[in-house]
Amino acid sequence: FDDIHAHVLIDHLPAIAYLRQTYTNVTFLLNGSNMMKRILTWLDPTFVSNRVIWITWDTQNKVWRVPKGQTLYVWKRINEDVRNLNNWIALRRWIQEVKNIDEEQTESRKRVVYASRNSPGAKHHRAMDPSHEADIITMIKTAMDRHWGDVKKKLVIYTGYDKNNSLMSLQEQFRLFRSADFVIGAHGGALANVCWMGIGSSSFSNSSH
Repeated sequence: FDDIHAHVLIDHLPAIAYLRQTYTNVTFLLNGSNMMKRILTWLDPTFVSNRVIWITWDTQNKVWRVPKGQTLYVWKRINEDVRNLNNWIALRRWIQEVKNIDEEQTESRKRVVYASRNSPGAKHHRAMDPSHEADIITMIKTAMDRHWGDVKKKLVIYTGYDKNNSLMSLQEQFRLFRSADFVIGAHGGALANVCWMGIGSSSFSNSSH
């Protein structure tokens, strides 16, 4: 699943981050999928330039190929739990290190984000009934008014698209979820974006997120 946005965030980035900090001088051979290239290059172009070699899968011969047509034979797969706390801590440290964060701006844009299952670009068959989702959004707004009536909090309905129905850039998604106090959602890959929450804020702590 290394060409799916959510799985790159959940499964690949944390593991790469952990290996990056543990083995500081190694070169990474990574599948050159469009999504993997896009996200890693956005996150840390220097890392990609200096320490990544993109490889491709030769479907016909069932081998990995590195640049110049050389063949890479992978004889053993390491079966480890990539979704562990150490990997996530390493990823958050990496983000904090390479992204230029304006802390004051982050603190002033706190939001509640509702991750909708009804994205216009969704290809699944698990969309939520629109009337049910409308009820959920109403409940969220009511709770916000009850608990934060005197504080300016903004509810954002996240679908992965902006108000012009254009796909949000990685930077736009990063900024949105980084500034969220709460992220609410039933299910889905959109929730992978919680990895950006709290980055750059005064409450950010590697041990508490």
